[in-house]
Formats: sequence, structure tokens, C-alpha cells
Amino acid sequence: MALVRVLPDTAPPANPNDPQFLHIATPSGKAGFIDAQTLLPLGGDQMCYTKDASGWKIAGYLGGVSQ
Repeated sequence: MALVRVLPDTAPPANPNDPQFLHIATPSGKAGFIDAQTLLPLGGDQMCYTKDASGWKIAGYLGGVSQ
């Protein structure tokens, strides 16, 4: 289990039938991409919010990786 931060990604998928990938940051600070279906909630959605000058934003999502 790990709390990962979903980063903004403005690139639209090339084909709507292709798998959706999320741009994430790991707890160690490394960035990468994961299949959106591998990020699962544990017992329900667990979101971490942060507030900046423009308002509230989702800072993280608590979930697990299915294997």
C-alpha cells in the first residue's frame, strides 16, 4: 500500500479503446505512469486534499495495486 499523488496530464488518449494511464508521483518522489485500473480504493475512496491560492485540489488517492 502506498499513497500516490496523481499528477496533471493534459495529453488526450490517442484511441478511446486504449488503456488509460495515470501520471503519478510515488512517495520517494519519482514520477511515472500506471494503468488506471491498477489503482484501487481500499474499502472506499480515500482522498487527500490540499488548498492553495486557487482553491481545493486533490493531492493524493489511497489505494492498492492489484496483482
